[in-house]
Amino acid sequence: MIKSFWKYSSIVCLVVLFVVQASAKGKTVHKSSAITSAKDDSLVILFKSIDRQKTDADRRKVNDGFAKSLTSYSNKDLFNASFDTLRKTISIIDAPDNSFRIINWMVYYNKGVYDFYGYVLYKQKDSIISFKLTDNSAKMPKPEEVTTTNADWYGALYYDIIKSGTEEDPFYVLLGWDGNDLFTNRKVIEALSFDENYIPNFGKPVFQFKEDDLRQRVVFEFSESATMKLRYEPKYNMIIFDHLSPAKSTLEGKSEYYGSDFTFDALKFEDYKWTLMEDINIRNPKTKQSKKIKNK
Repeated sequence: MIKSFWKYSSIVCLVVLFVVQASAKGKTVHKSSAITSAKDDSLVILFKSIDRQKTDADRRKVNDGFAKSLTSYSNKDLFNASFDTLRKTISIIDAPDNSFRIINWMVYYNKGVYDFYGYVLYKQKDSIISFKLTDNSAKMPKPEEVTTTNADWYGALYYDIIKSGTEEDPFYVLLGWDGNDLFTNRKVIEALSFDENYIPNFGKPVFQFKEDDLRQRVVFEFSESATMKLRYEPKYNMIIFDHLSPAKSTLEGKSEYYGSDFTFDALKFEDYKWTLMEDINIRNPKTKQSKKIKNK
């Protein structure tokens, strides 16, 4: 119970940091919305009350009430609202081209379990379509190998969106966090695209780690007591992240003992793939220290 409490307390601090980052990066100027400041504040009050519930059943009930209150507004209002207060509490981020918005949040349950919730709001010419995100990550033993839709989504709390691909075949890269369990945390690099019916598709074989290792998404897992940096650097068009290693060589393969070894790797976009570059110089990723992956 003590471990669970400290895990949760530290996660609250991290989530606050993530939503502040998402707020700074994801906020765009929208048209008017019926969601006033007072209504925005009332949503915050309702969401914060989830945490005060003592049982999982009550948390789910209040969370359902929050989702119902949120979706009582029109899709247009949800897409256009500035959410100046709510976006400091949950993640609300907009695509760089303003083509869609993701509203998403997490709820902590007993025994260190986190469930993720949310909506993707996609802008068509004359309307906004909403897609509910249903977290199915607990049933994905190999999440890096599967593609999903919003109905069986790999749940995470997103804090950045990167436009990628080409004009003819665009997709988006999402950076996110997953509290996983009492022993490990995860960081996620997700690929998002939309099909001909505008349905969001998660996962795409565009992350090249080795010549024979092409992933649909990237999931890093590490000790709950460790931190991992994962960020996009637009100057170099790279996703830069800590290299994870076990505390001892004898602990290899046991994620609960993994943490940063103070070196950095990156994914760089070229030839329609995000390709691994190992051991980069974080101050200047284009220097000779960086090297592309080779078949190993």
